[in-house]
Amino acid sequence: MGIGTSGPLIAMSAMPIPTLIFWRNLGGSLLTLPFALKHPRDRTGIKWSILAGFILAIHFVGFFLAMRWTSVAAGTALVALQPIFAALFVKLAVVIFLRKPGSE
Repeated sequence: MGIGTSGPLIAMSAMPIPTLIFWRNLGGSLLTLPFALKHPRDRTGIKWSILAGFILAIHFVGFFLAMRWTSVAAGTALVALQPIFAALFVKLAVVIFLRKPGSE
């Protein structure tokens, strides 16, 4: 339901994109806060959470701009390509981080 309804709502909204992103993230944060507080926190988890939040913010900027600059169908199709981008990222990460020294 989230993907199906968010595109048209974003396209019809008159609010600036940063404002939309703020309110969407605030709502999601408040809904997940009880679950986050239930689990213990450590430095590694917090670092990964910050990185994930930054990447999510970049995704939202691209998605919200796509909804404003193209049709809802085209913007949703671009976002639906996420598995392809994830596969490319994993392949790139393996090449960069798991390469054996001297195997160039």
